[in-house]
Amino acid sequence: MKHAVAPRRLLSLVALALLGATACTGGGGTGSSPTGPGIAQDERTSLSKQMEAARTADPAKDKERVDDYNHKHQKAVADCMRQKGFAYEPFVPNVPGPVGSGLSPEQFTQQYGYGIATRIDAVEIASSQSGALPQADPNTAIRSRLSEQQKAAYDTAQGECFTLANKTIPLPPGNIRASGDSAKILDEVQKQVDNDPRVLEETKKWSGCVAGQGFTAASPKELQGEVERRAAPFREAYENARGALKDQNARNALKLKDVLSPQQEQELAAVQRFELTAAAADKRCGVNLAAVRDAVLKEKIEQNLGPK
Repeated sequence: MKHAVAPRRLLSLVALALLGATACTGGGGTGSSPTGPGIAQDERTSLSKQMEAARTADPAKDKERVDDYNHKHQKAVADCMRQKGFAYEPFVPNVPGPVGSGLSPEQFTQQYGYGIATRIDAVEIASSQSGALPQADPNTAIRSRLSEQQKAAYDTAQGECFTLANKTIPLPPGNIRASGDSAKILDEVQKQVDNDPRVLEETKKWSGCVAGQGFTAASPKELQGEVERRAAPFREAYENARGALKDQNARNALKLKDVLSPQQEQELAAVQRFELTAAAADKRCGVNLAAVRDAVLKEKIEQNLGPK
């Protein structure tokens, strides 16, 4: 659940683990006993508190603080890059979910489903003063114009600037920043939750429930992945068209309908209908699964990070 990507691809939305989000699937085994690597007790206590806060956070209610963090974080990166002699445009990626939308999870599902095919051209607002920021990362184009030697220097500088911003800008509610052994513990806890017999049993029940509503999927992640697969051609077409525009205002103003043909619009509408009905079925069938996952997560946090 941690971002393991090159510095230029790091996201400013900083959650290494939003533990209330749709979880990753895992392999066999119950993972019933704590096996995470050793960290100091004060660090264990801090991580435990962060994980518990993330477990109980309501991202929709924390929209303003999340927006404020993203705005400040990206401004810090841009200022740092400018001091190092590089161009960098503040960029907040579109988030396919309730985070930052101002909607409750229930409202978001009803209006957007998962927010995948339904929000391809959505532009998030980083704060009330910042205006619309582009969904397609403008810094990709900035970097592409550099020589290979300059790209290496750019990547190094961006990595250093992200590290500085991460250290200096306080995290918004419901987010966890961890690295090294702490990040390994986050992964271990998630694997234990995924493979817990209680979660696996409820996941089977969920699968049977959505099957009764016309959807074939072994897990919520698999169902969401099918929506992502169907939406991919339309997202790619939009992002390619946006990336080809040199003017920032033109990129911000570009809408999906300006890119797709009438036939593609009809095809996308079918994918969006599929997404809305799939997400609704997922939500209806997942009430017990969500409750069990939450209880097991709380238990695993205590087992892995409680006092030794």
